[in-house]
Amino acid sequence: MNISHEAIMVAEKYAGEYTLEDKIKWLGEEFGELAMAIGANDTENIKEEIGDCVYLLLHIAYKKFGTVGFDSYLKSAMEKMIRRKKDNSNETKTEK
Repeated sequence: MNISHEAIMVAEKYAGEYTLEDKIKWLGEEFGELAMAIGANDTENIKEEIGDCVYLLLHIAYKKFGTVGFDSYLKSAMEKMIRRKKDNSNETKTEK
């Protein structure tokens, strides 16, 4: 079992009764805490808050799509970033 699967099993055991809406609300709170930790340059708290955000994202994805792991999400984000960069480069070239 990889760490993502293990994390889902722990989340199901200790937070399985909470709704998807609860987890989405918590995600917003955790991102706020992460922003504060970054602003304070608190390295240890930054690591903890990133972990909390990743954990919630993983559990939300599992509840919503039944999948574990971020590979497909990261691939989609990379493709989007590349596409946007190409689109921005093309716009800049046509504006000159």
